[in-house]
Amino acid sequence: MDNIKEFNAKSAFPYALGFIGCGNMAYAIVSGLIKAKLFEETSIIVSGTKMESFERWTHFNVAKTLKNKEVVEKSQITFLCVKPNVANAIANSMGKDVTTSPNQTFVSILAGKSLEDIKDIFKNLQHLNFIRAMPNTPLMVCAGATALTADDVRSESSLRNFEVIKSIFKTLGIVEIVDENKFHAITGLSGSGPAYIYIMIEALSDAGVKQGLPRDLATKFAAQTVFGASKTLLETGLHPGQAKDQVTSAGGTTIYGLHELEKGRIRDSLINAVEAATKRSEEMSKYVAPMNIFISK
Repeated sequence: MDNIKEFNAKSAFPYALGFIGCGNMAYAIVSGLIKAKLFEETSIIVSGTKMESFERWTHFNVAKTLKNKEVVEKSQITFLCVKPNVANAIANSMGKDVTTSPNQTFVSILAGKSLEDIKDIFKNLQHLNFIRAMPNTPLMVCAGATALTADDVRSESSLRNFEVIKSIFKTLGIVEIVDENKFHAITGLSGSGPAYIYIMIEALSDAGVKQGLPRDLATKFAAQTVFGASKTLLETGLHPGQAKDQVTSAGGTTIYGLHELEKGRIRDSLINAVEAATKRSEEMSKYVAPMNIFISK
């Protein structure tokens, strides 16, 4: 995208993007960016608590560091990709003397933590613009879903960075600007949602095996069926109920299968799963983590 090319060309920082944390979400985002060829691998820096943390990163030529402070100071856009319970310790480990500028942006993907929470935790990053994102792990194959909300984006540099961040997530899937009061629900639905779908695919694969299909074939057809059904809804705009009816013939095989799903209360199970995850996100927003967890500086 043109704004990303311009961003890369004009960035005055050693790294265009930095990632605090080298876990699943950071890996998913970086994998997607490299797959989409949006950034050079050498323009990305990632931090971890120990060098062994980078074991699966060896095939990426990104910079690696044990110092979170280095990521913030040297990156134009920094993504905070850690568990919420270590955020206070990370902020504390950097100390008060962190060199930042208004040209830099800090993107938090912490579940349950509002922009106000993040700004309060990271008081030492006074000059940064803050953005909150809730992506999901299918970003690694450019099929993610990300919600964004921002602090006051007023300056030219902060607006430019915000547009770059939107472009990043748009390239990695879909992105929507969402009021922050919807973020707990987004977390419960799409943030945790891939796990719900994976267990459904696993169950469908088990069902295929029970009916005599080889495991690899059963899994491939189950996954492709979910992918095809999802793509149908996204590209046609059909209501899920309409699309379901198009597959369901009177007295045919599908209605018999659907009847069994309804007896198993699949709708209730999925609704309850999203509700439980949403409530957990709300609970996490009230948790105050200790400052003394060991975190690299």
